[in-house]
This record gives sequence, structure tokens and C-alpha cells, in this order.
Amino acid sequence: KSKHLDGLAVDIAPYPIDWVNIERFIYLAGWVKGIASQMYIGIRWGGDWDNDTRLRNNIFDDYVHFELMGDI
Repeated sequence: KSKHLDGLAVDIAPYPIDWVNIERFIYLAGWVKGIASQMYIGIRWGGDWDNDTRLRNNIFDDYVHFELMGDI
């Protein structure tokens, strides 16, 4: 069961990809979530699954993953 299969999720990464530089993924996520918020679109990011801004509380980090949650 993947939201990717339903067209509700996408994986994106900053180019060129440097899997060690997590700060670049966090920066990109800020842009994506900020634009989505301005458009009243709910987004969940794999670097902060519960959207509480504490990045270190994830069981699984998926920094490239973004999925639609519906209107905010």
C-alpha cells in the first residue's frame, strides 16, 4: 500500500544528490511545504512524519518523500 501508486505521493531530491548532506533535503522540504501551505494543500514529508518539526523523532527517515494529506 503506497500513496505513490495512487498518485498521492512523490519522491524528489535536491540535485546533485548528496545523501549525506541532510541539510539540503530539509531546505528543499521547507520550500515545498511553504508553497503547499500558501496554496492550502496539506503535505506530509518523510523527514517529519507527524509534522511536529522535531526531525529526530522519526522511526524511519525518508527525506525524499512528500505526500498529499488533503486541505489544511
